[in-house]
Amino acid sequence: MIENVQLLFSILGLIAFIFLVLELALDIDTVAGRFVSKIKKSNAKSKNREED
Repeated sequence: MIENVQLLFSILGLIAFIFLVLELALDIDTVAGRFVSKIKKSNAKSKNREED
């Protein structure tokens, strides 16, 4: 039973990882894509502040 649960979670983790890679590679406009773009924008803003 425990092995089945671990297998299920590993498959879900793999699917989540694939989706994350696809979001970063293709910039798909989904909820996760918007979240990633917000992070990228905030990182760019913080970099601009550091340069000043």
